[in-house]
Amino acid sequence: MKPNESLLDRFLRLVLGSVMLVVAVRLSSGWWTLPLYIFGALLGITGLTGFCTFYELFGVSTWKGERKNDSTKGWRLFQKEKQKQSNDDAVVGKRSKSPFGDEGEE
Repeated sequence: MKPNESLLDRFLRLVLGSVMLVVAVRLSSGWWTLPLYIFGALLGITGLTGFCTFYELFGVSTWKGERKNDSTKGWRLFQKEKQKQSNDDAVVGKRSKSPFGDEGEE
């Protein structure tokens, strides 16, 4: 399941779901507590997972691309930078002169 909720969407769902559950526990009587429990739990679960089935059914998504805390993204950037550095070192080593005036060794 790909996430389809933005961070703001998830935060608001968690807050609203928590409020609904607290109100349901406080009232603890009457017919309206069951819908509060159901919707509060539903909002809390979708807020935690970042996936909403209704969004999926209707083709809606508030999520804007890759997550900033993607664990593989940092590794890929590190590998790219490492490759770029080794390519730069190879080019610089062939053309540069040492500070002492003699040619750089290959």
